Amino acid sequence: MESIRRADSKHDDDWTYALALEARDRLRDTLHRHRSLAATWEIQPPANVAERWRALLAAFVSHEFTEAGLPAPPWTEAPKLATEWVLDTPRLSASEIKGETPDWLAERNIFIAEKDLVTL
Repeated sequence: MESIRRADSKHDDDWTYALALEARDRLRDTLHRHRSLAATWEIQPPANVAERWRALLAAFVSHEFTEAGLPAPPWTEAPKLATEWVLDTPRLSASEIKGETPDWLAERNIFIAEKDLVTL
């Protein structure tokens, strides 16, 4: 989270988003390979991280725990963002991004095209 905060403080949304995806992927690997370490994600992220990134990380963590068949940490039950956040992506309009956003993100007022959630 500190890396995400630092990247956001430089207004580098691309790098900040890449770090959020990296955190999600590390969590996915942990829940798949080292389930006993899942409790390390119970700790709430620091408050000095921008609200949209905290909300995105909460959505990622909640979704990954749910996909793994585990209860999500309580801190991930954060309310949705007060205003819509559409993560810009090349070649898609805001309405197209909204149409391609999974429900589990859209319900938090976060809109990211499915293709931008994929990592290899």
